[in-house]
Amino acid sequence: MKLLSSWKESLEIFYPKNFKTFVLLTLNAWLQTWKVGWVYFVTILALFCWSISGITISFLMLVAHFIKYAAAHTLIALYLMAVRPSVTKKNYSYFLHMVWSFGIQLVLLSLALPYVGPIMPPVIFEIFVVYTLFFIMFLLDSSGDIFCLRSLKNAAVFFLYNLPLVVLGIALQVLTAVLLLLLLYFGYSSIADDLRKLDQGSAMLNFCVFSIGFVALTLYLTFWVGVYVKRTRDDAALYT
Repeated sequence: MKLLSSWKESLEIFYPKNFKTFVLLTLNAWLQTWKVGWVYFVTILALFCWSISGITISFLMLVAHFIKYAAAHTLIALYLMAVRPSVTKKNYSYFLHMVWSFGIQLVLLSLALPYVGPIMPPVIFEIFVVYTLFFIMFLLDSSGDIFCLRSLKNAAVFFLYNLPLVVLGIALQVLTAVLLLLLLYFGYSSIADDLRKLDQGSAMLNFCVFSIGFVALTLYLTFWVGVYVKRTRDDAALYT
């Protein structure tokens, strides 16, 4: 009975009035995070750029492969640290404390994900990614969860008790991604030739595509963090 009640309550976020408020709060959290990120992320943005650049080191291919994926997931983890609500001021001390407390678990997770993805069907992997985001949020909110068992359990409970919301959220996310890809495809085709005629035109085009993708990624992460915050506050007793 509690499960069905929780499912019904989770869908209330999509009621027109509630959804408008949720979207505004999500956008505000996204903007506030970028205010923090502009100061503290600029020094590590190169990590993400490297992670998508395909750069490798010929005599250290294996090491470069690990670092490449760890760099991308490190930036994502840092973004989650920045966007999550916290009573502590978000400065270098805050980020260093979070990395010191949870760095080993996050690095191990980031190294495992590239090997898990290829063996999963795309839909299952998308579900797994959302579950992983919930797990990371519970981990960051935990204290001393060294072996991640409590966070793994709470993420599973959260996923189950908010299943309709998660399914609709993933569907909305996939639809948005498809529309974005179509926009990029047709936009890329129409302006690529013109830009290539300019000096540094290809670099400008790649930068634009990268920027759009990066903004979409951060909005995607902020959306799920907002879902996590709202629902854990609504049903806090489930996650003790």
